[in-house]
Amino acid sequence: MFYIVAVDTVTIRKGYDEKFPAGKIISRHKSEDVAQDRFRKLERQADKVENIAMVEDCAGHAVSDVVPKLAQKALADRREKLGLQLAKDLVRQDRGGEIDNPHFFAAWLEQLGMTVDELRAEFGGRAAAELDETEKVRQAFAERMARINAIESSVTERSEITFSFPAVKGIQAGSEYYTAQVPFKYLVKLFRFDDEAVPPEARAQRNLNERHAQDIADYILENRHEFVLPAITASVSAEMAFEGLQVSGAGSRVGVLHIPLDATLLINDGQHRRRGIELALKSLPMLCDETIAVTLFFDHGLKRSQQMFADINANAKKPSSSLSALYDQRDPFNGFCLHLLEQLPDIRRRIEFESGSVGAKSFKLWSLVSFKKFVTLLTGVSKGNITDYDEAYRKDITTAVKTFFEKARAHVPMWDLMLAGTVSAQEMREQYVVAHAVFFEALGFYGAPMVESEVVRGRKEGVDRYDAMKLLESLNPDRTAQVWEGRCVVAGRMQKTADGVKGTAAILMSQSNLVLPPSVAEVESRLGTLLN
Repeated sequence: MFYIVAVDTVTIRKGYDEKFPAGKIISRHKSEDVAQDRFRKLERQADKVENIAMVEDCAGHAVSDVVPKLAQKALADRREKLGLQLAKDLVRQDRGGEIDNPHFFAAWLEQLGMTVDELRAEFGGRAAAELDETEKVRQAFAERMARINAIESSVTERSEITFSFPAVKGIQAGSEYYTAQVPFKYLVKLFRFDDEAVPPEARAQRNLNERHAQDIADYILENRHEFVLPAITASVSAEMAFEGLQVSGAGSRVGVLHIPLDATLLINDGQHRRRGIELALKSLPMLCDETIAVTLFFDHGLKRSQQMFADINANAKKPSSSLSALYDQRDPFNGFCLHLLEQLPDIRRRIEFESGSVGAKSFKLWSLVSFKKFVTLLTGVSKGNITDYDEAYRKDITTAVKTFFEKARAHVPMWDLMLAGTVSAQEMREQYVVAHAVFFEALGFYGAPMVESEVVRGRKEGVDRYDAMKLLESLNPDRTAQVWEGRCVVAGRMQKTADGVKGTAAILMSQSNLVLPPSVAEVESRLGTLLN
């Protein structure tokens, strides 16, 4: 069992602050991977990261138990790990190397409360043994690679009648398959996909979408030194010959794969990657020696190839739009929105980063995708125009957005209670419109003129650009209120549509005695006619 335990008094920030004394178990998990994931999340919420630790123990303790020996074991494990790491630095120095960072070395040694001699005496022997073992593994790997190179150079005669690629052999469903490293220049020449003229029932792939292929080519060319392409899957119409390394252990799974010249190599999954590579090579021929992994199966006929395509795509799960946005560091608009959230900790805690929608029982209020949409509606800054704004303007926008949220929290009914966690997110969603994405985006429409005025004109002559928001305090946030019906509520259920967002924004603007912009006025006129 894996326990996450407080090794000293620590406060965990969630919707509320919870303090844990030394030895108290914060959570427990059977799976190490789950425990590691939970530990990383708690580290981000802890006021003192060093005061929590993950420890393995066979005893059956419960969450909230206070077990001092677990805290002691965690501290002992931490001391052991740090001591070995520092001792390895000393051994490397003794062997003619250098300590990477002497300043940190001294600080960590002081943290251990040891002298250099004491460190060497307690940990030096084990550190030297571990370094020796690591070097043996490294040398063994180098020897295997040398054998692979020797095999490649010794198959000159065979290569006259076969294609030969470095490969790894594996087994799935009782059958052998191979993963080969194929240079781009050979991929486009040897591997093909089904002709578009062939009807779908006679093909093993979908029709090629040239636009999608061009997008992949553009991605490769625009990220020449850091692109990533997943493996391609292909079927080979002839028996393949695998020549493994003649060594014990897993070495026999590494070797050279020989494919007959007259074999057909048909792509089951990855035709757009292959076509994208072909297009990229036309623009940048120097990519020809780059490689991509190709997983090769023996071709058991059209039905088997079609089934492989169906299985691969049925079991592939596309990551959520929020998670993709969180990890996409090339998109400057993503970076801008994430920076905004760093300035808005109360909002950030309520953003769902891993899913495109918020679960019914979730503590979160809005997805990252909804927040990005809100930012665009409120500020006019989007993925398409973010590069048009300089750093100074972005800083002004950030300040204006922070001010807008402060005012919204002060004047939008239930928002202060909602963000403070006084009322649960689940209860808010069940009873009030203000906790839903449709209201959030409508608030973006509503606040856009205020933010624009703040950024462009500032606070000249002491004018408060947000005075109108005070009138929102008398707004009825209950989702059963008639004012929301037909806009963000339809037949008692929350509904988010483009018209619903603008219709909701119209209610907010009317409540504040603001002039409706043309796009909002048109929708309100149409909705008003329908509702009346």
